[in-house]
Amino acid sequence: MRNGFKIGTVIVLMAVVILGCAKKDAAERPYTVGLAFGGLDATPTVLMGYLTARMDELGWRYVITNADLDLNKTVSDIENLVQQRPDFILSRPPNQLVQPNVAQTCLDAKVPVAFMSLSGGYDIGVEATYARRPTELGDPEILRGIPLATFLNEYVATHPGFVPKIAFLVGDIAIDAREICERSINIRDNLTVQWEEVITTEALPNWSANGAMKVMEDWIQKYPISEMNTIVCWSDEMCVGVVQALQAAGKNPDDYLVLSYDGLPIIEEYVSQGWVDATSAFDLKKQAVEMIKAIEDYKAGKTLDQYIYATAIYVMTPGNLPALKAGQSPDYWDYSSYIK
Repeated sequence: MRNGFKIGTVIVLMAVVILGCAKKDAAERPYTVGLAFGGLDATPTVLMGYLTARMDELGWRYVITNADLDLNKTVSDIENLVQQRPDFILSRPPNQLVQPNVAQTCLDAKVPVAFMSLSGGYDIGVEATYARRPTELGDPEILRGIPLATFLNEYVATHPGFVPKIAFLVGDIAIDAREICERSINIRDNLTVQWEEVITTEALPNWSANGAMKVMEDWIQKYPISEMNTIVCWSDEMCVGVVQALQAAGKNPDDYLVLSYDGLPIIEEYVSQGWVDATSAFDLKKQAVEMIKAIEDYKAGKTLDQYIYATAIYVMTPGNLPALKAGQSPDYWDYSSYIK
């Protein structure tokens, strides 16, 4: 009986020690954020750098996944990530079609998740303790064609007789659809001037500078400037390939109107030289700061709103680039009237 008492006492003491260690580990474990990227091409890589730099300052831990633009891998990455029980997940799927799957997986696992860009209106129809549905941080990717259309409308107004004859160079034709990307659609829908669509072509490999260069080389051979005078690139990375093709062909910066997306450092020299007339830009550092602030708010017990706007969209042009490089804040686009 006495031996039994001793054994029972030892077991209880061991349980107390284990429980104490578990509590200590939980208390000492750094706040952990999963960064689930649908792809790590140019823009998300820059954003990731700003996010991780700020988390390093806060002493947080982070786990990064990269689905390489594969929708199935996006979901499997999330499934694996929730098994690691992070305190929070930031997800940037390759397109909005997979967002409900990502959200449902996180909600089933009771791991809070927020998206790094706005989807434009999906609804997974579930309740969550921290929000009716996962919070969406950042700015609406699907709306960024509108400021480029506005730029083009204003350009035509100040250049009488100019009729944009547009070639669209897209990253992936399959996602040029409503509720997914709209980088071409929102330009088309918001042009109020006379214009013509010449051709829409996909850069292969998707989103690549090399693929874009090959497409532009073909276009130069097929279309004289009188038949194609405006190029819309879906990303600065592809735009680099376009400009390099123009330079190799002996063209001049004034021969074409070139519009792009992202506002990355890789395009700044071409903007300053006039090869690129406008790029619909993200202030990715501002986005990262506000995303981390939202997580800090949640960590402090606040309920996150469905939408949290970073309001970091602006148009970079040769006219405002010097001021931007000197540290002046851009004129951010107020898109609140477009969000329902």
